[in-house]
Amino acid sequence: MATLAQGTKLADGTVQDLVNILLTKWVCGFLDLSNMVSGDTVIVTYKIQIKSGGNKIQHWQATYSGAQANPMLPFPSMFIPYGIEVSIQQTAQGAGGYKNFDYYFEKI
Repeated sequence: MATLAQGTKLADGTVQDLVNILLTKWVCGFLDLSNMVSGDTVIVTYKIQIKSGGNKIQHWQATYSGAQANPMLPFPSMFIPYGIEVSIQQTAQGAGGYKNFDYYFEKI
């Protein structure tokens, strides 16, 4: 196993990549939403590329609002044939403005 991407992303209202890479591997990861408060809204998008030279196509997208009862968002192990892109966008701000989001992805 090896770290693919990790860090802290300060949201700024735009779509921001957490990981965007071409590879053929099993990938898993986590996104920490624990800094969210009432009034915050975040969109998380997961895209996968399934053919050489193709585009990354949306696999799923979810919207999270307010403080999260279970803030650790898992990305279960998935085989990625050619590429992966995971992005976050904070579209509304509660107290404290834009938030920091910790993330970690690894290739297995």
